[in-house]
Amino acid sequence: MSVYPAGVFSWTPRIDNESIVWANDPNSIVLEVIALEQAVGLNPQTEPSPPVGSPITYSSMSARLTAAALGEQLPFCLLQNDHPSAGFPVPLGSRVINTYTPNTDPFQMYNGTDVTIPCDGFYVFQADAYWYGGGGNNAGFLMQILLLNGAWKQVDIWRWDIPNYNLWPHDVLGNGAINRINWESGLHKGDRVQIMSINGTYSNSMNITYASLRCQMVRSMSSEVFISS
Repeated sequence: MSVYPAGVFSWTPRIDNESIVWANDPNSIVLEVIALEQAVGLNPQTEPSPPVGSPITYSSMSARLTAAALGEQLPFCLLQNDHPSAGFPVPLGSRVINTYTPNTDPFQMYNGTDVTIPCDGFYVFQADAYWYGGGGNNAGFLMQILLLNGAWKQVDIWRWDIPNYNLWPHDVLGNGAINRINWESGLHKGDRVQIMSINGTYSNSMNITYASLRCQMVRSMSSEVFISS
């Protein structure tokens, strides 16, 4: 019976022409080798069940463990829409689904209209929108909405009806506004997340000069029963 993995095998070095080597000596070593192989498993340099995709073979078991510790197998994406000179317009009273350009999307989660969840898990999102517009934007609201499979889940509203608005210096409030949404949820493979912007002001020239959407899977939930929230 092997000592490992419950303990560490003890060995006394044998000396040529002095020590008697009994059959139990190599047999004990072999038992420890077998116990070590069974504990480590076959092909320890290969991740057989990553959250997304086929098995991943690394150069060594150490490289596999490092990749897991750094979260390299967890899906994520960073999307941006940067138009500092003009922005993309959100007409008066309209609802516009934000579009982005992938900055980093190694798991190809973004398809041009939404982020599609690649595997069951717990995810965190952050969505930002920076608005700029002309006259008439000092009344009403600017809204950003996170949609899950088309349903409203999280809302952030910038309201222009601030008390004593006219007493604030123009360079404090200016013509700009910011929306930010932070949201987290357990999600199923195939769930779709979108960001929608609404111009609820009296200005038809409200533009989003910068928008971003960040998504990160925190952990797998493949063995748990849950409802996407």
